Amino acid sequence: MSLVSLFIRNFVGSRLLNLVEEIARKRNLNGVSLIAFKQNKAAVRLYEKTGYKTIDRRAVVPHDYINYTGDTLLMVSVN
Repeated sequence: MSLVSLFIRNFVGSRLLNLVEEIARKRNLNGVSLIAFKQNKAAVRLYEKTGYKTIDRRAVVPHDYINYTGDTLLMVSVN
């Protein structure tokens, strides 16, 4: 999920995350996983606040279209 800055802090991220989790529950999935950039502190804070836990991390592979360095976090939430 990526949001245009216009929608940040307007609860759009929370609503989209809730929708994904609702769909996962309806499909009887065990949970949801996502990958977040560690440098994106607002996103990581949102995921942690909603119960996601980091289970692994890997270095970001440099690419012209990626504006982050450092680590990516594999985060999971179990329904």
